[in-house]
Amino acid sequence: MTGIFRNVQLPWRAAARAAFTSPVTIIVTATTALLVAFVAVAAVLHSAAAGSAAVDYQTENLCAQAVPTGVDGQDFSIQDANTVIADARAQGAKHGFDTAIAAKYSSPVVVDHQGTPAKIKFAYRDRAQDNLRVVRGGDPNGIWISETMAEDFGMRLGDQLGGAQLPPVTAIYADLSTPTSQWWCSESAYAVPNMLAGDAEYAQVAWLPSSDDYDTAMSTTDDAGLTTLSVRFPSDQMPHTTGEAQAQSERNDALITTLTNTIDSRDLETTPSLDNAFERPTEVASDAQTTVFTSILSLTVISLLVGLAGVATVTIQWCQRRQSELRLLWSRGASPTALGLRAVLELAAPLAIGTVLGAVLARVLLPWYAPARAVDLWPQVLAGLAALGTLLIAIAVAGTTTLFWVHRRFARVPARPGRLRRGWRYVPWELLSGGLAVAAWARLSAGYAAASDGPVPTVDPAALAFPLLVLLTVVLLVARIAQLLLGRSHYASWWRVPAAQLAMRRLAASRGPAIGVLLVGALAVGALATGSGIANAQSNAMLEKSNMFIGANSSVQVTADTVVDENPIPKEVAGSSTLVGEKEDGDVTILAVDPEDFPKGAWLEGRTQEEMSEVLAPLRAQRQSASDPIPAIRVGQAPSGAIELPSLPGAETVAAVESFTKIGTNPGYVISSDVLSHQERWDMTTWSIWSQDSLERLSGVLNDAQVYHFAVKDREAEFNAMPFLVIEWTFGFVTALGLVLAAVAAVALLLAVEVRRRQNALSGTFLLRMGLRQRALFGSHLLELGALATAAVLTGVGIGATGAVLSVPLLDPAPWLNPIPDLPNLTPLVLASLAGGGLVVLLAGWVAVRAVRTASIGELIRG
Repeated sequence: MTGIFRNVQLPWRAAARAAFTSPVTIIVTATTALLVAFVAVAAVLHSAAAGSAAVDYQTENLCAQAVPTGVDGQDFSIQDANTVIADARAQGAKHGFDTAIAAKYSSPVVVDHQGTPAKIKFAYRDRAQDNLRVVRGGDPNGIWISETMAEDFGMRLGDQLGGAQLPPVTAIYADLSTPTSQWWCSESAYAVPNMLAGDAEYAQVAWLPSSDDYDTAMSTTDDAGLTTLSVRFPSDQMPHTTGEAQAQSERNDALITTLTNTIDSRDLETTPSLDNAFERPTEVASDAQTTVFTSILSLTVISLLVGLAGVATVTIQWCQRRQSELRLLWSRGASPTALGLRAVLELAAPLAIGTVLGAVLARVLLPWYAPARAVDLWPQVLAGLAALGTLLIAIAVAGTTTLFWVHRRFARVPARPGRLRRGWRYVPWELLSGGLAVAAWARLSAGYAAASDGPVPTVDPAALAFPLLVLLTVVLLVARIAQLLLGRSHYASWWRVPAAQLAMRRLAASRGPAIGVLLVGALAVGALATGSGIANAQSNAMLEKSNMFIGANSSVQVTADTVVDENPIPKEVAGSSTLVGEKEDGDVTILAVDPEDFPKGAWLEGRTQEEMSEVLAPLRAQRQSASDPIPAIRVGQAPSGAIELPSLPGAETVAAVESFTKIGTNPGYVISSDVLSHQERWDMTTWSIWSQDSLERLSGVLNDAQVYHFAVKDREAEFNAMPFLVIEWTFGFVTALGLVLAAVAAVALLLAVEVRRRQNALSGTFLLRMGLRQRALFGSHLLELGALATAAVLTGVGIGATGAVLSVPLLDPAPWLNPIPDLPNLTPLVLASLAGGGLVVLLAGWVAVRAVRTASIGELIRG
């Protein structure tokens, strides 16, 4: 290197220190690098967080004790059951499952209670007494019976069951019912009596104080039969990331393999079943993470290219500031490569600082823009490598940009740009992006965007890109038109309004930066409108469809005999619940509702209670006799007029609606339950209580009122929301990128003002000397910059909303279930965008006018 520049001072000797002599260059360069690094790191972390959110969703809707491997078995002898339980405890401990909860259940047995036979089930489970609510008594050394058992058989504390070998009854506990607590959820099939199982299988459970007492009860009862067993391995630490979920699933599989081999070697008469219930949720979470990453990859690459273009712009601004120095070095023999290296050494420090800050900011703000907080270590390492990669690429862009700028500016025989080199300016880029938008629309309209053939939708990134391609196409078209108008603006004469004329001339004089700011700003606001619009539409659709699917926030089924004579809804929840009968006749659904209570307890499809009451008003007509037709409301394309309902008297439609709760737009009828006779109520297939209360509250009130219920449904747990969440998470990242692009636009606007600092200062000083008021000069800058900001906001919101409106119905992962998603109100976004743009415009205008006030005209003329 010394031989090449033998008599030339190396131009990069003090370059690293020289970077800090220009605070503006440091701030702008670091900010640009920050934004580029933020996008790269956020893309990796967001997709990883999507996998973590999928894990959380799965575990929240899965019984906690079902996450680790479970052991279940039926028809075991006492000896074999104890052997299996002992092996499960031992092998579980070897695989890290330190806590094991074993349970044993008998078949229904008949025991003697004071000369009266009583059918019960003996059972024992570790720590069962700690998780039962005691009503009377509470001594842990005796048998615990349920309230129903005590009432049905007249049992009291101190009574003896099954002979003198067993301890007496020492406690009466509140009946267990679904939904159970997390501690009992895995035992619902064994511990919660099922009234629908028939007399042969139905029995209340009597809990014995120890495993030995259970063995004694089984050995001393004549018809005790065989034992059903279960072993659970509860854990306080649930997996929250895909890595933790994979580790949990692998531990489950390892325990299953080892325990299966151990039990097989015992040569038992019956073998238990071992199930890894967490295997499928782990696969779903991994698929969700991959789907989100694939969906946001193309947008991330485009955003990074925009950011790197910003780095090139900052480098050109640095070259302009260093032009005299670079010309001197060029004249002394420094090559373009050497000068490019000088730019690298001078800009590397602020680029590195910005990259580090961007990576840290992306990690710190993860809970704000990502669906979950927790991510595995490996994605964080990948995010760090992505940040390092963007730094190296940004440095290469800075050096390459300087090299070409020096070669073009200082070459002794400048190459005359030919037609090919100038032709890129006339390439109709908007037509190219428009063609891609048409191709994306073809795939989107064909249903490839979010085909929900499983828990996670099969997402086509090309189809998902449609709203963004529409945005890009129109924004490029607007930029092309703005460029043409600014090129012809010298024909306009607005000197009656000097501020407007000056603003227009400044825009025309800096068409390149102005169009760049308009382009990036419109893309930013459009991405915000598209991302937030589609994400919120998916969230709203998920809520509405789940309500349509269940009928209300919660639902429980009751037996027909409880509704024949009276309404079984307790007064505690009567104001928020309703009784609904349901019957299917082929493809036709028949709902029997109470016109008075239905608006209070059911989901109303966006209607108010008054509006729903008006819809149901025709059903209030009373039948004069049992042979009179039942008034019915026709739903969807069901036949009208006189109709025949299965197992019900004839009906006649008195009104029609396009859609109704639970039925949707499918064919169906809604009738009033008040006009049904006792036999007609019996003939309904099911009767359910729909409620706006939580399932826990509804079930608790029904238990207190001793209303037997089953087939409980919770809106959030019953409806698979994963397809909606994946699309929501994808476009949530689009929203975050929109904010990043908005920051880029703001920086670009301030940078454009800073690049023209000398020109603005010189022209502004002369204008003030010629009599222009400072207020008018400030207004001129506000008109100039405000025109760009307003055009960017209106263009972005308009086109972003249009693309979202076209895309939202086609991005529905459950089109078979109403309602169709629609775009939410974007007024807050418009107001926030205008307010943010206004603040940036005020700041940029203040910077421009301040440069005029502090300028020395003599130095400006000499410079």
